[in-house]
Amino acid sequence: MADDALPETAGATLQATEEHAGESDWHFSLAGVQLKFSARREGRGLTIPVSGTGGDWIVKLPDPRFPGVPENEQATMRWAKASGTDIPEIRLIPVAENSGLPSEASIFGGQTALAVRRFDRPAPGKRVHIEDFAQILGLYPEQKYASYNYETLANLVSKLAGESELDEFIRRLVFVIASGNGDAHLKNWSLIYPDGENARLAPAYDLVSTIQYKADDQLALNLARSKRWQDATRESFLRLARKIGDDETLMASRIEHAGEAIMTAWHSSRGDFGYTAQALDRISSHLARVPLFSAGT
Repeated sequence: MADDALPETAGATLQATEEHAGESDWHFSLAGVQLKFSARREGRGLTIPVSGTGGDWIVKLPDPRFPGVPENEQATMRWAKASGTDIPEIRLIPVAENSGLPSEASIFGGQTALAVRRFDRPAPGKRVHIEDFAQILGLYPEQKYASYNYETLANLVSKLAGESELDEFIRRLVFVIASGNGDAHLKNWSLIYPDGENARLAPAYDLVSTIQYKADDQLALNLARSKRWQDATRESFLRLARKIGDDETLMASRIEHAGEAIMTAWHSSRGDFGYTAQALDRISSHLARVPLFSAGT
């Protein structure tokens, strides 16, 4: 990504939403652990360029610590798409069909990788600027869980990208809660500038149901001063609206519509997303414990 200057309004949007928690909790995170490579599509498979750059796909290899992460991510992304969220093109591909991988990747023989089409490379030779929220806030990657909360992100989206993108942010945050995704940290939300000037939320990416690997996992950032799934309620979002100066009635409508779309997709199509039977059971149990969804499970 180009190292462009931040929008002038970025520094003015933090207001009272800054939160220095000083926490050192263990977090589920694939960043720096899961191997990712830039790749080009060639025939049925993908090729990793010798330079390691210039590809229009990202290949995400399996992780021996977290079995089935590529399949989990694909299933969660499919659920998000069925719920109305914009996602990039994705597909599972046998690791062996990716040429140019380092020899160490042979340990994944017989397993599948997840290939994700890069939304910042819409055409050969064309690049679209994106920046994640850690970059916007001037933080180092290792600070992706620290200092700020979901109110901060909502405020930034509202100020930098507008009301329609705030609608989309709330829809995704409700989905993060529904899917038990404890890895929706600052680097897993981005703004994209399709015309080079006007921001919008980038397509959703790195959506994983982390409760499959850590049963007591929790939100990556605070929502209404809590990371506990059970504390994510309608009032949590109304508090968010008050914090950022948004209309509470409109916020209530957003979360209602998002919840309905998510649960409708879950009930009608969950068997088609690609989750294992065990993963489906865990998500069902999770939904039954979260006040936002427990009435609809």
